[in-house]
Amino acid sequence: GLRWVAYPGRDKDYAATTDQVLDAPLVGRWGTLQGSKTLIDEGLIEQFAAAARPFLLREGGELKEGFRRESNPRFPTEAIREVVINALAHRDWSRATDVEVNLYADRLEVISPGALPNSMTVEKMIAGQRSPRNPIIVEVLRDYGYVDARGMGIRTKVIPLMRAMGSEPEFRATEDALQTILRQGDPAIALKNAPKEENASKFAPKTLLQRQILAFIRANPSISYEILAQETGKAQSTIRRNIQKLKGMGLLERRGGRKGGVWRVL
Repeated sequence: GLRWVAYPGRDKDYAATTDQVLDAPLVGRWGTLQGSKTLIDEGLIEQFAAAARPFLLREGGELKEGFRRESNPRFPTEAIREVVINALAHRDWSRATDVEVNLYADRLEVISPGALPNSMTVEKMIAGQRSPRNPIIVEVLRDYGYVDARGMGIRTKVIPLMRAMGSEPEFRATEDALQTILRQGDPAIALKNAPKEENASKFAPKTLLQRQILAFIRANPSISYEILAQETGKAQSTIRRNIQKLKGMGLLERRGGRKGGVWRVL
């Protein structure tokens, strides 16, 4: 199971906004409908995504057409997905406690029961070394398309995506659990500390949004315009316009067609 709790402030409080224990098979049940792969029954991962989504968005200050306020993500969805799946895949299943996902006013904490397995350390985990506690579970998650089983998610997804949002993820390992902390970022810090690995010429991206787009594409080369819009809290038209600018700068290219194609950061 997985316990999902949202608190209104920065500390645990009896008056939680939501407190749910989600209990379901780890992965969803898939079938074929009219020739395409279709989710028939939600698994634990899908149930958590649906339950958490309303709490992980915040209203923007500007009004859009129809007097609607733009909703901005508090954390990168890909980063949350990665740390929650890792918590489920690599937890110590001999312990009779649930994985915990706690949302506070300024951060998201994911607690996976059990010490790090074998000789694994936080430093090795960040470096991308693999030492799965539950290799069969990892194989199942890979077969269902939830993970790539390379053990690189923290280094190639979580860290760069959080940095692009102006924050640095924290990992705390004890004898009882691994705690992952994602803090809400500061756009000004994100722009100031953005990696300078892109082309250093006058054509290098100048805006925070452009740097965020590149970070999300590095983490997921097959990412769609729709997901980029959700992750950044911008309209798809804004995403398309900035992608065209990045392509014009020689920093981004598309390989393959609209379906099945991938982005490549140059």
